[in-house]
This record gives sequence, structure tokens and C-alpha cells, in this order.
Amino acid sequence: DFSRSINAIVGWVKIYLQTEQKRTDFKPETDTDTLASPACLAVVQFIGSTVDRIRDSLDGKNVESLMTELGVRFHRVVYEHLQQFQYNSAGAMCVICDVNEYRKCVKEFKVPLVNSLFDALHALCNLLLVKPENLKQVCTGDQLVSPSL
Repeated sequence: DFSRSINAIVGWVKIYLQTEQKRTDFKPETDTDTLASPACLAVVQFIGSTVDRIRDSLDGKNVESLMTELGVRFHRVVYEHLQQFQYNSAGAMCVICDVNEYRKCVKEFKVPLVNSLFDALHALCNLLLVKPENLKQVCTGDQLVSPSL
């Protein structure tokens, strides 16, 4: 039964992000160098090593089904986590860097559905940088009208 393992993995990610992600990560006082947050980098490292262990231990449909479930649940945790914050423009750049790191990480899952979930999340985060008067035009663009949303 993989559900206990998946629960443990996504549970760790959720708790880690809740305790380690600082509100100032996405609302910095100054425009600093835009990098992924330390919390994101730690999560990406954890997920990457977990994926390696899964691939070493399983094969075939087992890997595919576990990676799909893990990817969908990992996306949900990240998505819900990011909704808890307020962002300024420098913070928007930081969250985009974080989501890019998550996107690179989940490419290793080799699951198209998971890739498209994180691509859509990236497109949503890009809206944080759009001027209000341009929102309607941007929202009708390809990435946000995708049927995968």
C-alpha cells in the first residue's frame, strides 16, 4: 500500500513549508537578488532524493502510478501553501523562482499530467506581475485557458 508512503512524503513537505517558509520570502522589504527560497530548495532536494529511491525500488506501472499520485498531491500542497501569502513585485519574482524549481523537480517524475499542473501554477504566479489593466488580456492567453486547469 503506497498511500502511507505518499501521506508521509507530502505530510513532510506540508509541515516543512509551514514551518520554514517565511512571510518575508514573498514580501521582501527590498529588491534583493531573486532566488528560490531556502524552504523551496530543501523541499526540492527532499523530493528529488525520494524520487530516486522510488525509481530504485519499483518499476513499470508501480512507478508510474506512484509518481502520478505523488505529483498530484505534491502540487496540491504547494498550491495551497502559496495561496496563504501576500506578494509584492519582488516577492512575485521569488515565488516564480520557487515554482520554476518545483517544475524542474517534477520533470523527473516523467508524468505529463504533473508537468502540466506545475506549468499552470507557474502561469498563475506570472499573473502576480501583471498590471491590473492587462489582466483580462493575459487571462485569455493559452496557458490559462488550457483544459488541464
